[in-house]
Amino acid sequence: MPSHYGLVKDDIHKKTPEQFFKETHEKQLGDARDYIKMTAQACSTVAVLIATVVYAAAYTLPGGNNQHGRPMFENSSAFALFTVTDYIAVGCSLTSVVMFLSILVAPLQLRDFHHTLPRTLTMGFTFLFLSVAATMIAFTSTVFLTIHYMEQRRWFRTFCFSLVSAIVSIFAMIQFPLYVSFRETLMYIIKLPKKLLKCVKKKRERGGNRGI
Repeated sequence: MPSHYGLVKDDIHKKTPEQFFKETHEKQLGDARDYIKMTAQACSTVAVLIATVVYAAAYTLPGGNNQHGRPMFENSSAFALFTVTDYIAVGCSLTSVVMFLSILVAPLQLRDFHHTLPRTLTMGFTFLFLSVAATMIAFTSTVFLTIHYMEQRRWFRTFCFSLVSAIVSIFAMIQFPLYVSFRETLMYIIKLPKKLLKCVKKKRERGGNRGI
C-alpha cells in the first residue's frame, strides 16, 4: 500500500486508517501492554537475581586465597573458565536488566509494537539466556575445582556437563517460542525496507518500459 494512503481519511468516519485502527483495537492494545510489562518485570527480576549471585561469586573465589593473598587455583584452567564466565554472566544479566527496565518505563504506544518492542525484547531475552548459560558454566567450573582431589573424576565431569546442559536446554525450550515470535517480527521489520525498494525499482522499470 502506498505510504500516502495512511493520510487519507474515509468519507464516513473522517479518520485515517491508523486512527480507526487504534479506536477499534484499544482493548487488544491494553492487553498487550499488560502482558509485555508482566513479562518484562518477571525477566528483569530473574536477571537481577542472577547479577546478584554472580557478582557475589566474583568476590568469593573457589578455594580461597593463599598466604600471599592470591587465589589458590589461579593456574587452573577451571579457575580461568570460572572467571571468564562469571564476568560474562554479570555483563549479560545487567544488560538484560537495562533492556527490560526500558520496556517498563516506556509508554508502549501502538508504534512501539512495530519497531522498538520486538527489538528490545529479543535483545533482552538473548542476554538473559546468555547470563543463565554462563552462570551454569561458572557453577560447574567451581564444582570441578572443589572435587579436584577425587580419583574418579571423569564420570563426575560427565554428570555435571549433562546436568548443566539439561538445565540450560529446559530454560531455552521454555523461552524459545516467545523468543522466536519476536525474532520473526524483528526480521520482518528489517527486511521490509528491502522489499519496498524492490517494489519501487519494479515500478520504475515498468514506467521506463512504457515510455519506450
